Formats: sequence, structure tokens, C-alpha cells
Amino acid sequence: MTNQKGISRSDLIAFMALLMSLGAVIIAVKQTQILKSQQEIMASQQEGSVWPHVTTATRLITKNGRQEIHIAIENKGVGPAKIKSCNIISEGVVLSDYKTLLQKLVEYQPENLSFGDASNRVMAPQESFDILKLELPVPIPHEVFAELLGNIEICYCSIYDQCYGDCEE
Repeated sequence: MTNQKGISRSDLIAFMALLMSLGAVIIAVKQTQILKSQQEIMASQQEGSVWPHVTTATRLITKNGRQEIHIAIENKGVGPAKIKSCNIISEGVVLSDYKTLLQKLVEYQPENLSFGDASNRVMAPQESFDILKLELPVPIPHEVFAELLGNIEICYCSIYDQCYGDCEE
């Protein structure tokens, strides 16, 4: 049955079906975009729920004319930290062992020196690890000590291998 304008009912029904199919495709694409966005949010929330945050803590304690120096790294984050490297830098040079440090501190007569290597270590949240403990019978001025040690460079990663700190790319 063709009406006078040339559009049959079956053509009209086919056109309506085409519009409905097109609408379904648009809705499916939009839903896929929303799901992808939600997955990205969930992934970032997962990473945030195990985020490590490693810092250094230095304590200079003077008792009875003697001085104790403690340098530690601490994981202040909510997830474990995989320590890739931890270096004490003095005057632009990495202090690779306690002998180098002893040579730098010889005038202060260092005693009871312990030098801990934190590289390739996994630290739990709120865990602390001493990288240097030192006793000196002659107190060292804080400014001299800070100049001798310079800074501490730490590269650490989350369990998702998201790395932070002084990491080489």
C-alpha cells in the first residue's frame, strides 16, 4: 500500500527501527566511556590506598659532652615501600661505605659507627630503618654535620611500581 507521497508503512517502520538502533549504539558508546572513566578512578584509588611516603629523620643527641647521631628513613605512607636506592651524598659524592665517612669525621674521633644499606629493602607502613648511627666524644656543630652529609637521595616504589623520590628515569 503506497500512499500518494510515495512512503509506505514498511518504509516508515524500517526508518523507525534504524533510529532506534542508532540510539542504542549511542547509548552503548556512552556507557562504555562511563565505565572506562570509573575504572580509571578505581585504579587511582587502589594506588592511593597503598601509597608509600618515605622521608628522612635526623636526630642529634648530646649527653654528657658526647654526641649521638641517628639518621633513619621512615615510611610515613599507607602502603609498603620498595626501596630501590638510598644514598648519602657528601660534597657531591655518594658515601658508599663507612670508611669514607670515618675519614670525613676523623677530627671528631667517631666511635660506634653503624652504616645500614636500605637499598632493595621493603618497608612496611610506619616502619623506620637506621641508615647511620654514630657516637662522637667531641660534639660536631649541626652546620658542619649538615655540610658533611649534604643530603640523602631515596628512590622508592609502591607495589604497583609507581616510583617516587630521586629516581633516575
